[in-house]
Amino acid sequence: LAGSEQGRLYRQGLRTAIIGRPNVGKSSLLNALLRSERAIVTPIAGTTRDTVEEVANLRGIPLHLIDTAGITPSGDPVEQMGVQRSRSAAESADVVLLVFDGAEPLTGQDRQVSEELKIMGFGGGADTALQASTARGTLRPVVVVINKADRERRLEIEKVHSMWPGAPFVVTSTLSGEGLPELEETVANLVLAGKTLHSESALVTSARHQEALRLAAEHLQASLVPLDRGLPLDFVSIDLRAAYDALGEITGETASDDLLDKIFSEFCIGK
Repeated sequence: LAGSEQGRLYRQGLRTAIIGRPNVGKSSLLNALLRSERAIVTPIAGTTRDTVEEVANLRGIPLHLIDTAGITPSGDPVEQMGVQRSRSAAESADVVLLVFDGAEPLTGQDRQVSEELKIMGFGGGADTALQASTARGTLRPVVVVINKADRERRLEIEKVHSMWPGAPFVVTSTLSGEGLPELEETVANLVLAGKTLHSESALVTSARHQEALRLAAEHLQASLVPLDRGLPLDFVSIDLRAAYDALGEITGETASDDLLDKIFSEFCIGK
């Protein structure tokens, strides 16, 4: 049960949006993380007009990377649609890679993007990715990426730090590959909250199994109450039986008709 959230991540993955103003290198970062030329990259700001989604493997965890159009005011209706899709991608993300151009001074657009992310509920520390992936009431984590390290730095890093004081910072170059392993390590630490799963560990990847384990744990805890009060063992057996039935829903020993209907509804059985 303790590793159930990590098990769910191994099955469902983590939505990771690459966000920033135009021309900071978001598409180049996507290509670098995928190790393939998936997104079109040009020096022209606004090349990306729509979101591009691809899956990268990070320590066995599916990382759903979402490249987005630069968030910027625009009178172009097509570009406006792309910006709106970028905002929607950020809204639905578990983690955001917030990209800044290290070769340019901080701009008003950079500040605007940061403010929008804070309004959406981003800004959590390095231990919030697991909780944020299931509970939107938790501040979701941001990884600040200072891109274009191969060029002379003009970005005022201290100003970015003051905007995101609790966020991890990674300096990258998509041309030379500098900082990319560190970025992957940072995201992995966010996902696993600094923990590693051993190969022999049991992973609970089903939400139904997770709920059954939670109920079993609750009933086992409740069974201690009559013991502490010196009540007859009949009272203890009630919760013990309920815990047994909850575990039986996982093993199949106590599967009810409703549970069987739920299980078979998720499969396509041919004749």
